[in-house]
Amino acid sequence: MLVHQTPTRRLTFSCIEGSRAIPWVKWSEILKRKEDGGLGVNSLMHLNIALSAKWIWRFYNEKEAAWVQVIKSIHGADCLNYNNSMKSSNWKHILKNLDGLKNAGMDLRSLVRKKCGDGVDTLFWLDPWLTHTPLKDKFPRLFALESDKYVLVSGRLRDSVINWNWIRDPARGCTGDNLEELAKMLTSIHLNLEKDRWIILEAPKETFTVAWYRDFIQRSNSTTSISRNIWSSWVPKRNLITVWRVDKRKDKDINKKIMETIIMGAICSIWKHRNEVCFEKKKSSIDISFVRMQEETFCWISSRAFKLKIDRSFWFMSAFGACDL
Repeated sequence: MLVHQTPTRRLTFSCIEGSRAIPWVKWSEILKRKEDGGLGVNSLMHLNIALSAKWIWRFYNEKEAAWVQVIKSIHGADCLNYNNSMKSSNWKHILKNLDGLKNAGMDLRSLVRKKCGDGVDTLFWLDPWLTHTPLKDKFPRLFALESDKYVLVSGRLRDSVINWNWIRDPARGCTGDNLEELAKMLTSIHLNLEKDRWIILEAPKETFTVAWYRDFIQRSNSTTSISRNIWSSWVPKRNLITVWRVDKRKDKDINKKIMETIIMGAICSIWKHRNEVCFEKKKSSIDISFVRMQEETFCWISSRAFKLKIDRSFWFMSAFGACDL
């Protein structure tokens, strides 16, 4: 799968073919969602991870398929957990990619849950059906006392009655407290005639899609930004991207301030032009407004930027030449 987006980077950074230019915006900023102050460019790396995760989802839902049986025969019963000692294979590579997302809470395996219907296809202790983790992990002491560790939910819950089968009585000490807690959790469970199925509560329609998981990873990687919201549907995107690039430039001093001054000056000049035409009934032209913008922005900069020396004739000939956007 592709994980590099070199052509897209060249276009974003305005590089000329065969030459190198300074990237004024970090690539991570470009990949952020628009709501988080980025351009909303989809990451091929995130798409690659989402496509790999689709095999995990299929593994859950196609347990009788031949390829699933092959995976189990090669890697054993614990084939959904990455281990460096696993035999080298594409499956190991998929698990390794997803394992890197575990600490960030984006691992698909931690989001998948079994929705219990009739309970005939759900393992009581080994499947994550009551919580996001299997009951064997939440109540390890009770699991150790269970006589049938592969019992189904339908085998434990019959007619809303819990049928325990312990090696010895767990109603003592902390195991007794765990038993009470588990019994309380089970009181709200009522089996029905629907089939058991795997779901993802965070996903639309509770099912996996590549587009949803890619956006989920990108959204989780983004941090809330206080950047100005410039994404107006009335303005062409190429113009919005120009303003966005000014806002995101790495150089926080002269060049960025010059560009912001020009933009603010243009807005003020256009607004004055509008007021003169609409309310004062003056005859004004765009050329006059442009000259006014040049005059005002030059006065703003020359009177406030004491360390910056800009030639007046150069400013009027090419105001945008004063900085390299």
